[in-house]
Amino acid sequence: MNKLFLLTGKVLFISLIIFGNINLFSQTISGKITDKKTGEAVPFSTISIEGTTLGQVSDFEGNFELSIPTGKRNGKLLISCVGYEGTHLNIAQNIGKKNIKIKLNAKFIEIEEVVVSEKSLYPYNLVKKAAAGIKKNFIIKSYNCEMYYKSVAKIRSKKTKQRELVVMQYDKTGYTRTNDYQTFKNIGYKFLQSKRNFKLKNTSDELVNLDAILEFDIARNDGNILDIERLNNFNIFIERETVYKGDSVWILNYTCKSPNWLNTGDFYVDSYSGKLYIKKENYAVLYNTTNIISKNQSEYGRYLYLDKETKEDKIKSTDYNFSVSYKLSKGKYVMDEIKYKIKKNYVKNVKNQLYESQEELKTKKIIVKKTKKIIGRKYYDNLAYNKNYWKK
Repeated sequence: MNKLFLLTGKVLFISLIIFGNINLFSQTISGKITDKKTGEAVPFSTISIEGTTLGQVSDFEGNFELSIPTGKRNGKLLISCVGYEGTHLNIAQNIGKKNIKIKLNAKFIEIEEVVVSEKSLYPYNLVKKAAAGIKKNFIIKSYNCEMYYKSVAKIRSKKTKQRELVVMQYDKTGYTRTNDYQTFKNIGYKFLQSKRNFKLKNTSDELVNLDAILEFDIARNDGNILDIERLNNFNIFIERETVYKGDSVWILNYTCKSPNWLNTGDFYVDSYSGKLYIKKENYAVLYNTTNIISKNQSEYGRYLYLDKETKEDKIKSTDYNFSVSYKLSKGKYVMDEIKYKIKKNYVKNVKNQLYESQEELKTKKIIVKKTKKIIGRKYYDNLAYNKNYWKK
């Protein structure tokens, strides 16, 4: 078994950061950004601490609330938006204040400059609108989700392990994007039925790392292209406009300029790129596919950190791809299907290495009334095979 530097998953790493540094974000500044001439709200404005990557984007009503680290309280906020002149706000004079009114002046520029700006900034604004629209387009209340899971794993010896599961999930808040720790707390699941083509010899055979594939639901989790606080770390352009499953969409190509754990969710990432499908009518996220090349990866998931000895002894590189599609359920979007393929290339040509696997997770039923709470997460599949169930 691999020697793990972290004893648990990504959520523990996040929670240590949150609780170990909670005093760093003790005060906030909140307010509303409007057009100085018309008084109308200016949505998707960027509010950032000058000289840092810390910041956020205002919502549809122009509202924002930004936490200020202790060491940045003598600095300035930079407020900017496409089509407006930027302005500054003194942090020390405004920290702790609420409902600050910030008025932006419209910026008049030459036609040629408009063309250049729209070409470069328009796709970023589309992603911002898609991220901000999640709370309107997706389920944001508690629900149960019955899912079908299948995994097929291959090793160099030609052996194949296949597992099928029926999974019941409970999500306390739905697609309410907060942080990794809160998301982890709000989701629970258990296994209802199981089918395997191999015998359980040890706990490793029973282990199902469902957390890893659930993390690819980019509308539900952060650390991906929809994390608008880190949007400047990506190159984004519009590939084309087309029709996807009957809906008019924009297809955006993106590449991460600074591939690291915060931007991608992978500790050892070398490259990270993909395509995002956004519905033109309401900016709903309909589909995403992402390709990653990584230097290393734990057998228990990409969010676990491996120590130096493990890295040098085993994996040369890891190539993987994931895709997620969304569908409507009673007027709101929810995850339809996640597919995940991975190939691990090892340094030494050992019989049971060169590991490949494919996983898929398909939503079968959504329950929003009379939901049943599921506390915790089931990591081990030791259910008996129910022949009658799978025969049906």
